[in-house]
Amino acid sequence: MTARTIRHFLAIPAVICCLALAGCGTTDAPDPAQAIASSLPGLAAPSGDPTVPAMATASPPPGHVVQVHGPFDDRLTLDRLAFDGHQVSGRVTITSDVSELLELQVLAGFHDADGRLLGTARFTHHLDGAHDHGAGQETPAAPASSVQPTEEFTIAVPEGLRGRARSATVAVPVLVNE
Repeated sequence: MTARTIRHFLAIPAVICCLALAGCGTTDAPDPAQAIASSLPGLAAPSGDPTVPAMATASPPPGHVVQVHGPFDDRLTLDRLAFDGHQVSGRVTITSDVSELLELQVLAGFHDADGRLLGTARFTHHLDGAHDHGAGQETPAAPASSVQPTEEFTIAVPEGLRGRARSATVAVPVLVNE
């Protein structure tokens, strides 16, 4: 056998392998019906913004702001709380560590003269450092510091509740830091 014949014999399996692999590719999209699906009975997927159930049962006296129990109370403090009939304001201080604040949401509940919850509004600090005061108004975040992160917030009484809101409740349903 010559060297040329040996090369031809060695090339035959390589050509067969290449031809076989050429037919393996497909341009069809995968069938979603064939995807693995899981079900967790009794567990509903979350929808909408998070709520704080304690707001519905709180009954703050007129002219006051009351902090209600939220899921992150062990990681923060709320102080400088004020309500003037038009807006609620205050300050959140993160006490769990001194890492950068990534996401924060303060929920305000507005109550009538009898303490009944009329509705809610939110202040959100976003990962990108912008603030959303519930009306699409964004302001730049304060620069990061080496002390415990703090965030001042102001939440306006929603238009449909103006003139009826006599007190407020506040809680933090979202807190994400590094």
